[in-house]
Amino acid sequence: MQAGTDTGVFRAAAGDPNLLEETEVLRRLHEIGFRRADLSMFPIYRPEYFLCQDDWQKRVDEIAETAAKLGMKFSQIHVPFVRRGVRETDADFQKPGYAEHYDECMRRAYIAGGMVGAPWAVAHCDNYPLCYDREASMAGNHAYYDRYVELGIRHGIGTCFENMIQHGKPPVHMRFTARYDDLIEFVDSFHDPMVRICWDFGHANLTGLDQAAALRKVGKRLACLHVNDNYGTGDHHVIPFVGTVDWLSVIPVLAEIGYEGECSLEVGPSIQRAPRQVQNTVARAAYEAAGAVCRLFDEAKERQKQAV
Repeated sequence: MQAGTDTGVFRAAAGDPNLLEETEVLRRLHEIGFRRADLSMFPIYRPEYFLCQDDWQKRVDEIAETAAKLGMKFSQIHVPFVRRGVRETDADFQKPGYAEHYDECMRRAYIAGGMVGAPWAVAHCDNYPLCYDREASMAGNHAYYDRYVELGIRHGIGTCFENMIQHGKPPVHMRFTARYDDLIEFVDSFHDPMVRICWDFGHANLTGLDQAAALRKVGKRLACLHVNDNYGTGDHHVIPFVGTVDWLSVIPVLAEIGYEGECSLEVGPSIQRAPRQVQNTVARAAYEAAGAVCRLFDEAKERQKQAV
């Protein structure tokens, strides 16, 4: 298992209004030791972001070239998502033209994923309508995502839908795919091996899931990970072993179910809270934590081999 992380790690910083170019982020990640990356294309609400520019394809070529020169590979990408979970409550979507801008950036993100050679695009399901409704959300997410799943396949990239967070009691605070049975049913409804699952350990911790049991249910559908921790009170995205996720018991389950992907940290949101002069220190700690996760997994795989 290889350690990777999202490109959000150095993109922003406390006290700095500017975004770093993705090429510079890759150079900094490489310096720390990472050889895998998640091209996370979140900040499409920032007009200066590369995906929002007319020359976005040229920018993507530069990102791919930089990664190749550094010997880095993209294990996944993260396509844009509705920041507040549902469009009805997201301030960006109340602005004229933003919905069309969002859809265009989704299209560009999938194409960019193919251009950089990533095998998987991670996506968030939305609620349809605002309150949780399983059948309506199944239909609504198909109506929105089917076109992008097909676009991704044409560009050589599959789609992984992510387990989301349940805040409070359903139906008002329930999020579609926070329950892993919803997530499994939705993924299976595509009847395509290019549609799989991304497991977010932080989301599952907040939702209060038995993660070992959940991952055994997910099984071979699992194609990629968001490795992050929290304290059970918010989506903190801190590095593994800092919060309350029981990594020692849950990581061996990945080996048990035959997971074949990478350890992709998603800790950018917490590192972005630090000023630039201390981000390298925090990112190095994240790299060491990712290495520990990889060792737990590799040791579990070795025990499996010896038991056969």
